[in-house]
Amino acid sequence: MPRRIVHRDFDVWIDFETRKRLGLENSFLGEGIFQYPAEQYYSLVYDHFVGREFFDYLLKTLKRFYKVDERSVRENVKRAFLKAFPDNERLFPSETTYYFSDAENGKKFAFIDTGKPPEWR
Repeated sequence: MPRRIVHRDFDVWIDFETRKRLGLENSFLGEGIFQYPAEQYYSLVYDHFVGREFFDYLLKTLKRFYKVDERSVRENVKRAFLKAFPDNERLFPSETTYYFSDAENGKKFAFIDTGKPPEWR
């Protein structure tokens, strides 16, 4: 039976503007220069890293060992998300999710619209 599941390293970027607005310290290395709209970064971190890489994995693991109602789990996570981010329309794209592109464009990375709707928000 699972006793512990560990998932780490969501730190693709730091939203310096939000930290400043909230009065949080900005003692990180690097510049807060974004190549893409912040909503795309939020989608990458939550929709992909948290949602697809953590929640999907956790749900799959739970289903292997316990009788779990997948629909109920997803709905409860969505409710918790809406409670934690009541202004999510301002932070996240509403109808789609973003991820890294495979295409080379001379930049360190590029984002693409996956065309996939959010599954965990």
